[in-house]
Amino acid sequence: MELNIRPSKQQLILDVPKPFELPDGTPSFKDYSGCRENRYINPDKASKNRIYPPSHTLHYWNCPPSYTPEELRKLIVECGASPPRQIAPFPRISDRSSSGLVEWGTKDEAVTALALCNHQAIPNTEGRYPFLLKLSFSSSPVNDRAFSGSKKIGSSNIGKSAASVDSSEYE
Repeated sequence: MELNIRPSKQQLILDVPKPFELPDGTPSFKDYSGCRENRYINPDKASKNRIYPPSHTLHYWNCPPSYTPEELRKLIVECGASPPRQIAPFPRISDRSSSGLVEWGTKDEAVTALALCNHQAIPNTEGRYPFLLKLSFSSSPVNDRAFSGSKKIGSSNIGKSAASVDSSEYE
């Protein structure tokens, strides 16, 4: 499959006067400007967003509270991304969800993982709705030490340092 991207000739996004139904039954146009999920709906919400340039490290959040680094690594690989070099969960603050940092060997691998895995549904055994994995670039790399109370992994073996990761373990 090939993706072609070209600059638009339009100066701004306009409403489509006559949206039509696509072959899969979805509308050809939908206005999300009033959606409560819009992160830039007002200046206050927009100011809370931290925009970082692409890096080797992604911040992940909105995973089930008991989600393990091994489960996250498996999900990332199942999405078609390269396996991460390190995963460092943050100490749990809430019983509602978990978060942490995931690091790859290159920026390209992290960008690909973000594109393939962001908003991936994770089944919620204790609720009606699934968790949606959220990913964003992080300015903080995963250091050689794990966060207190977390299990940093470099492979399927807990505690292995990033330098000793054998990528054949993921194949």
